[in-house]
Amino acid sequence: MCAVAPERPDAGSIAAGLQAQILPTVPGGKLVVIDLATGTMRTVSSKLALIFQWDHSSGNLLYATLGDEPLSLTWNVWSERSNVEIVSFTLQPPWFRNLVPFFDQYAQSVQFWSASGNHIGYPAVVDGQPVVVIQHLDGSDPVLISDAAWVAWAPPP
Repeated sequence: MCAVAPERPDAGSIAAGLQAQILPTVPGGKLVVIDLATGTMRTVSSKLALIFQWDHSSGNLLYATLGDEPLSLTWNVWSERSNVEIVSFTLQPPWFRNLVPFFDQYAQSVQFWSASGNHIGYPAVVDGQPVVVIQHLDGSDPVLISDAAWVAWAPPP
């Protein structure tokens, strides 16, 4: 319940509250999707999700969980029909250090999704070298761009 009250009521005034919205309780430690029209909540992942972003062309949700190896993440794609693990990768520490603490800000301008929603792009370390990976979501081999540290797609038209 949300209540509104004056910060400093004047002497002799009456403070009142108004119920504006009933908010569902969101469980901690999980990535959930809430249907705002119905209040229905669906768990996407019970693992800690460090990064997530919607693909506005398809309604798919890309999210990264901690990988099994040190300094690794695993990309996953959730939709209303499926939840698929895409690929695990070794992090470029500077990218991780610069992006994750400010992810809520980057998510407004940096696109991991291609405009078509068929690819994602991200920095990684492959064979000890920094690369940018263009990952095809159809399972085909990724494209590696050597000696690269940052990637972002242009926003969809």
